[in-house]
Amino acid sequence: MTTSLRSRSQSIRGLSVKAQASSILAVALFASRESRATDEPTPPSSPADPAPAEPEAPSGAASVNTPVTAASAAPAAPPQVAPVPVAYAPVPLLPVPYPYVLVPVAVSQPEDTTRRALNAVYLEMGGNGIFYSVNYERFITEDIAARIGVGYLSFGESSYNGSSVSFTSVPLMVNYLGVGKLNHRLELGGGLVIVHLSARASDGVATAFGEGSFIGGTASIAYRYVPLDGGFNFKVAFTPLLSAVVTVPTLGLSFGTAF
Repeated sequence: MTTSLRSRSQSIRGLSVKAQASSILAVALFASRESRATDEPTPPSSPADPAPAEPEAPSGAASVNTPVTAASAAPAAPPQVAPVPVAYAPVPLLPVPYPYVLVPVAVSQPEDTTRRALNAVYLEMGGNGIFYSVNYERFITEDIAARIGVGYLSFGESSYNGSSVSFTSVPLMVNYLGVGKLNHRLELGGGLVIVHLSARASDGVATAFGEGSFIGGTASIAYRYVPLDGGFNFKVAFTPLLSAVVTVPTLGLSFGTAF
């Protein structure tokens, strides 16, 4: 009986060992299948890239399910256009008669001829005052000036017993200075000169006294330097004295200032 019990226990142990081996084998087969399934690559799915839409079939035509290939999905190439031949005609070269040279030219501004110094004071030696005169001149316009002067001269003995003569001249003139350019002018003038003479003679007992005046004509033909803006002015003139009896040619030299 003990022998039968031992044989049964050994058979039960063998069956349990077989069952464990079969379960281990089944687990190993399942694990190998799972590893193969995970090792196979799967195509990536991108939601940003939509699937190409199938071309719509024209109206009235039957819909045919045709597979879409890369060749059919690509845009059609533009048709090849043959190049058009262009003919170039020769252009004749014109002969240049002479070379052109660009020379910068300064554009001159118009000269300012406005007279701003309208007054002048000058001393004239000789001239319209006969011996000398101190003169004041005022420009009435740009080219016309009025002049008045005075000259005085006295000579003789100054003692009580003796004689003396005094001479006074007053030239009154109008001068035209419209001939010339800027500061350099030709002066053409005419007017009157008033002359007053007085004389006295004494011998210590009796004294004689006499005086007189006359008016004569005078003229001026002169070169005149008179700046438009003022300053030094100068004149050299031919100044004849005119009367009904005689004409006395005289010369004058003047210098002064304009303001």
